[in-house]
Amino acid sequence: MATRRSGKAFKGRAIFQTFKDKAGEYRWRLRATNKRIIADSAEGYKKMSSCRHGIALVKQAAPSPRIKFQFFRDKRREYRWRLRAANYKIVADSAEGYKKKQDAERGVALVMQAAASKRPRFQLFRDKASEFRWRLRAANGQIIADSGEGYKGKGACQHGIALVRRAAPSPRFKFQVFKDRGGGYRWRLRAANYEIIADSAEGYKRGADCEHGISLVMRLAPLARIVGRC
Repeated sequence: MATRRSGKAFKGRAIFQTFKDKAGEYRWRLRATNKRIIADSAEGYKKMSSCRHGIALVKQAAPSPRIKFQFFRDKRREYRWRLRAANYKIVADSAEGYKKKQDAERGVALVMQAAASKRPRFQLFRDKASEFRWRLRAANGQIIADSGEGYKGKGACQHGIALVRRAAPSPRFKFQVFKDRGGGYRWRLRAANYEIIADSAEGYKRGADCEHGISLVMRLAPLARIVGRC
């Protein structure tokens, strides 16, 4: 496993990414802006909700005395850290070993900084048909919007994100609320040419909740950064 040799890579922000491992279990990793993994889940989870709960525990770690970071040396005599919850369960560990303890401490500092960060984000990804799509996640990880269709090119997908960002202050873009087949409320966003460029990621039981979802998108979309490795 690679060893970090310098503290320079600790600058900038980091993002949590969820994925499925070879066993079909859900895991998370925390990536710095230079793509380096600075933390990951200590185990796989059978449910995505459990995986997100693990991320939530890490986010609680910064201000909470009940959740503790522990430093130790591995078999190669490299410094590592692990994060234990109040029940002593390990909820996170360092993704690699460090030659110096101060580098491990810097890694913990970056994890705490990233955990405390509350920024929305657009995620770029490829669907089963290998087309590009995006989804908008709020700071708590909830998906509040996604692309209404797949795009053949990444540039076209990024253009769709740009349109959504421009939608909030522009009267040329319109949100439409409607009922789906299951009786739930949904919304879609149409551009000036009537093309659907975004829609709600889920149905809402009440129209007021749907309208609240629209207000979240209008408020968060201009602030969200774009992440994704597709």
